[in-house]
Amino acid sequence: MAKAEHNKTSNQIKEKMNKCGAKNHWEKQLQWVKKHQNFNSNLVIFTDKSNLQLFP
Repeated sequence: MAKAEHNKTSNQIKEKMNKCGAKNHWEKQLQWVKKHQNFNSNLVIFTDKSNLQLFP
């Protein structure tokens, strides 16, 4: 059984998020996603940290 201090209601979680500014961060993320929803990801090069040679 979980300890009583770990049993939080959704309202308690929302209050905690509002106090630490997480809601503002989430809203900024949502704005960024809406702004970039039609972005063409085919123009992006995804790579790890290894060397990448574009032009031989």
